[in-house]
Amino acid sequence: MYQVPQFGAVSGFPSAGQPMYREIARGVGIDAREYEAIKRVSTQVYQSGVKPMAKAVSEGIKQNLGGEWFAFVNPAGDETYEFSLTRVKGTDFVSFVLDNTKFQVCRIKAYF
Repeated sequence: MYQVPQFGAVSGFPSAGQPMYREIARGVGIDAREYEAIKRVSTQVYQSGVKPMAKAVSEGIKQNLGGEWFAFVNPAGDETYEFSLTRVKGTDFVSFVLDNTKFQVCRIKAYF
């Protein structure tokens, strides 16, 4: 079973005790408000130790921003995975590392 932490409004990160953040890529479909919410939610989940992290990240982003989100979390440097999504627009993603954990988040778009 997993727990989903409660998430507050989008705000800046406090400086003390924050993990090291490194952006890998960000699509132009993610605006500044969404970007900050994704980073904040991901950091809160990462620091809380909630498992599975990907489920808690996607649910937390949905609570904050609405819509449907896909989150993929794995150790940074471990590129031995493969996945494919349909119905995802190539500009609606962000990828970053917190300490040694890589987060890849994208908005899921349904096209009918």
